[in-house]
Amino acid sequence: MKPPAIPPRLNKKQVTAYLAPEDHASFTDFIHRKGMTCQEGIARAINAALEQHGRSERLPEGHLRLVRRNTGLARPRPAGAARSRQGRILVGGWYAVECVDAVSAALASLGLGMQGAIGLGLAALVGEAAMKRQAENPDEVTPPVDALAGELAGFALPDVGDIEGMLHEMEGLQAL
Repeated sequence: MKPPAIPPRLNKKQVTAYLAPEDHASFTDFIHRKGMTCQEGIARAINAALEQHGRSERLPEGHLRLVRRNTGLARPRPAGAARSRQGRILVGGWYAVECVDAVSAALASLGLGMQGAIGLGLAALVGEAAMKRQAENPDEVTPPVDALAGELAGFALPDVGDIEGMLHEMEGLQAL
């Protein structure tokens, strides 16, 4: 029997942004022209924002694509979604925890969140007025992190030992 594969998102954090449809169109056009994945585009945008502020922290821009996603493309959030996300399209990528933490700390020292940094970086990369608007008004797109902190209180990720235990349980179920 093959040993279980390591979950590809183990020790990674997700970085996301909610883009207006016209901004999303500019973003996807940019990444397709450059032959990048969404994850690479987000990393490049955050790195561009950090570079504008003279910071050296970076997210890795390379991405090993195992599967190309062509179906189930992102759609604008429906009317029932949080008001700040209605009509917006989610983009995101997964990065090493230590890289995300270092970049988050650097952005916090600049008074920026990930959403604002992605908007600033995309404005620099794509050069669109819509991206600049988003960078200047990041709170219109997603709620401030402090507002979400209360919702996340008490939520804990499983540690590696718990994940290994779950994998062993899954092996036992597969043997049945």
